[in-house]
Amino acid sequence: MSNQVTPAQARNKIAKHLDRGNGIYAAGPIGGRFFKATVKAGALNVFDGSDWVAVPRGTQFNKGNGGGLLFTF
Repeated sequence: MSNQVTPAQARNKIAKHLDRGNGIYAAGPIGGRFFKATVKAGALNVFDGSDWVAVPRGTQFNKGNGGGLLFTF
């Protein structure tokens, strides 16, 4: 059994975090602060305030400011 997060599960985790915060931070293949997430054609995409960015596998999402790892996509 795989522990890999699906795009829809990742979108839901991001949405839950955004309900409580001012963005979510990513590190790894992509980096930055993001404000929305969606799944299109089976792929996870995040919005950085001006553009939608495709999220590659291995991207880590965290709370920022040393708040800790939320999950790895």
